[in-house]
Amino acid sequence: MIKIEPVKLILSSIAILFIAIFSIYISTSYYITYFLMEDRILFSFQTGLLVFATPLILYFSYYSFILGYQKKLQRMNNKVAGICAGIAIIGIVFSFFFSIYVALDLTSKGYYSCYKSSAFAPNEYVIAKEMCKKIDISFLFSLRNLNIIIKK
Repeated sequence: MIKIEPVKLILSSIAILFIAIFSIYISTSYYITYFLMEDRILFSFQTGLLVFATPLILYFSYYSFILGYQKKLQRMNNKVAGICAGIAIIGIVFSFFFSIYVALDLTSKGYYSCYKSSAFAPNEYVIAKEMCKKIDISFLFSLRNLNIIIKK
């Protein structure tokens, strides 16, 4: 028999709910900056996907809350879970093609793409190349020189 700990389930469902709300906020703010064509636009596949994955996240938050509240194992509603998963899958396809469209659209309108610090960082598009955050390489050299001095 599976032991259900209601406090942990309810707290985890609340945490998942906050993650879903935060992901909606981040994703919609990225979409808004694109549609308003602001001077600095951040957009990526991952942030575009967050809006579409939110129904699935909210459903699992609701399911874990119900498990904790009733203190017994419940059957999942496969129809609702299937619809939420379908929305997420459609969102994957839409986000992939929309992120490609955003990149092509912004570069055709004269925006510059800035250097990405990591593979998971959103793409940053700016109207002037000077607006890109510059990486200070001299800082790296000064740390290396300091390390050489300390070793002597």
